[in-house]
Amino acid sequence: MTSFNIVRPWESLDPWQKEYINTDGNCFLLCGRQVGKTTAMSIKCAEFAVHKCKKGEDILMIALTE
Repeated sequence: MTSFNIVRPWESLDPWQKEYINTDGNCFLLCGRQVGKTTAMSIKCAEFAVHKCKKGEDILMIALTE
């Protein structure tokens, strides 16, 4: 198992994270705590912003919490 690299998180992703990042459209994640949801979401949002957003567009990310 590869240890997590906080400086380059994309180099130590789990297979489900890679699949999620490469999935187009709306996604829903149902998983436990501390499994890497925020890491995967931040990489997905960054790639979306770089490759698909037009200049001046915003990205809204919502997390439902108790």
